[in-house]
Amino acid sequence: MTENKIIKRVAVLGAGVMGAQIAAQCINVGLPVVLFDLPNKSDDAKPVNKNAIALKAIENLKKLKPAPLGLDAQANLIVAANYEDDLDLLADCDLIIEAIAERLDLKHALYEKVSPHIPTHAIFATNTSGLPIGELAKGSINSCISLRIPSSSINVSTSLPNLRSFAPISPSTFLPRRSND
Repeated sequence: MTENKIIKRVAVLGAGVMGAQIAAQCINVGLPVVLFDLPNKSDDAKPVNKNAIALKAIENLKKLKPAPLGLDAQANLIVAANYEDDLDLLADCDLIIEAIAERLDLKHALYEKVSPHIPTHAIFATNTSGLPIGELAKGSINSCISLRIPSSSINVSTSLPNLRSFAPISPSTFLPRRSND
């Protein structure tokens, strides 16, 4: 029997176009979101806001047409974070969606960095569109399940060492794992 997973908080890893818009869609359905990206660095040793990359992505959501947010003011509900200072925020997340560049080496490095901070009950997902799920799952992450969210055409695969079951987020269709992935 499949156990339902209740998602109360989401983390999105990667504040690029896709990651920021995934965060927006989560906010639209009432889920609090933490949006992560690389820490901003100063070239001249001046103090900088390390969350500047994620903050800029959140601000850009207000400018997009069609608007990914129901209301521009909802952008303020997304918490900006970085991989250097804020990984402890993952402990409160039930769904973690990786949305970084389509490079296997970068994804594996990120998985290694975040995996000690992911709670055992959480669902770890990727929105990769071109990398084989089996290759992503090598290393510290195993147990792959595929999920398609038709309304946004995003393919998401969940991967977590202790994941035993998954209840797809509506609207969605569960797709069984393919042996050649």
